[in-house]
Amino acid sequence: MQNGSRSSVILPTAVVKVYDISGKTHLVGVLLDSGSQVSFVTDSLVKRLGLRRSHARLPISGISSVEAGVTQGAAELKLKSRINSHTMQVEAYILNQITSQTPSLSLEASNFTFFDDLLLADVGFKNPGPIDVLLGADKAWSILLSDHRSDPEGKVVAHETLFGWVVTVCLPGNSLFWLDVILKSFWEIEEVPPSSSFRVIEDENFLFDKNMLSLLTPYLELCLDFSQWNAGFSRDKDLKVEYCKFMQTYLNLGHMERIPDEKIEPTSGSVFYLPHHAVITNKICVVFDGSHKDTKNCSLNEMLHIGTPLQRNLVNVCIRFRLHRFVFCADIVKMFRQIWVHPKHRDFQRIVWRESPDSPISHFRLATVTYGTSPAPYLSMKVLRQISFDYKHQFPLASHAVLHDMYVDDLMTGAVSLSATLELKKQIVEMLSCGGLELSKWSSNCWEILRDIDCKEAVSLDLDSSSECTKVLGLELWNAKTKIDWDDPLPFEIAEKWKLYRENLTYFENFRIFRRFAQNSKSLELIGFSDASEKAYSAVVYCRSCSEDVLEVKLVAAKTRVAPVKQLSIPRLELCGSLLV
Repeated sequence: MQNGSRSSVILPTAVVKVYDISGKTHLVGVLLDSGSQVSFVTDSLVKRLGLRRSHARLPISGISSVEAGVTQGAAELKLKSRINSHTMQVEAYILNQITSQTPSLSLEASNFTFFDDLLLADVGFKNPGPIDVLLGADKAWSILLSDHRSDPEGKVVAHETLFGWVVTVCLPGNSLFWLDVILKSFWEIEEVPPSSSFRVIEDENFLFDKNMLSLLTPYLELCLDFSQWNAGFSRDKDLKVEYCKFMQTYLNLGHMERIPDEKIEPTSGSVFYLPHHAVITNKICVVFDGSHKDTKNCSLNEMLHIGTPLQRNLVNVCIRFRLHRFVFCADIVKMFRQIWVHPKHRDFQRIVWRESPDSPISHFRLATVTYGTSPAPYLSMKVLRQISFDYKHQFPLASHAVLHDMYVDDLMTGAVSLSATLELKKQIVEMLSCGGLELSKWSSNCWEILRDIDCKEAVSLDLDSSSECTKVLGLELWNAKTKIDWDDPLPFEIAEKWKLYRENLTYFENFRIFRRFAQNSKSLELIGFSDASEKAYSAVVYCRSCSEDVLEVKLVAAKTRVAPVKQLSIPRLELCGSLLV
């Protein structure tokens, strides 16, 4: 540290292949740490690989003998280089988590151009990524080779290893930078950490994990549960009729396929059977449970890539919707079920089904992306993005709208003029039809836009000034310190607060928010406010527009969050409120 500055250090990392119990390989992030006496592996990776664990409870301590817990056993790992045939055996102790994402901050790629000719062990070392294996001094030194290279200033050093070149970086920081990092720690009090599965090496074109662990869920277990549950149809005839109708429609549309008896037993590869059950709202839908754990305590969702989040920010989509004069809304019909799953992956989506207890149990494969599996949102959004990219020259307006004005399967878009809106609608319909997708549940603030829509559900609404409104409900969360179970009667004080809150909800009938703001304005200003109390913090943004002699101020967006159960100071909560702006 010099002149009040603080350095940022990147530890050497590698991406290597690791073998699972069936001999298949998976890519994992590895950290080289010669300061550790032993090697470690995460519990999640051991489960994913299906490895056996031996009994080993080793107390872990760090600097100043600070206790860091006890290991949960040990496992034998077989690692293999991505760039050559070198392999090594590692005895690693099991921990829930080894470290946070490494590096902690993304680095500018231009700082490392002098290493472009090297075959790196981790091509993504400049960006944060998960670490599942730590090689300690017992293994880290044995993989180092003699060659090394550094930049002219000696702050970036690359070492050659059996896994490829690894990079160690020491970048001088400054006090303002680290003050910003410390400041962020004050408001990042309840952010959900990003769930990471694998460090992306080459591309994201996947349906299922390319190196999926061998799965073979015994369908006899599912059949037993299914038979017991199937008996419930005798008590609810309406449920049975609707359930059977749903499954028959699924089959008629080709969204699932019957498996011939001679192919039920897999000759190669693996299979997974998904349980299914009814979800009853205004109609009955059948949901397939990708989170069901088999006899090995493993679920299909645990074996799948989740994919990077591709959906747009919902607040941004809504704000863009409020900028247009003419607008329309629609959603994609059965979006997930319009996307085929590759035939070689369909055995991971098997189900059993029969309409009557007297009929034999039949086996089926689900042929389309299935709601209830972890990559379904990613796959659907990836398809939409791909359609937009493929047809962006033929349908430029539609491509932009689908990329920016769509949240999962819901479209909310528009334009300034009626003619532009009609052209936009025409392009969107034609572009999505090229990908086999159809829009339904149309609504608009102009009937002219819906004139040629052949849909009984099309609705024309005066979205700008009508009595049509959306009800929003927020609740004061119960205090965890009261230790009230979910079905216990409420204490008198909390019950009275809820009663008063419920009575005050009637005032929302008179509450209106203009859909459109900034109409033909010469000047615009965005004005934000935030505040906090011991119970919550919030922020609101208004748009101040001026056109000729008319001055208008309209609400753009507002957000409120409940303060954490752990008591924080008011200034810190006010800082959190400022961040919301």
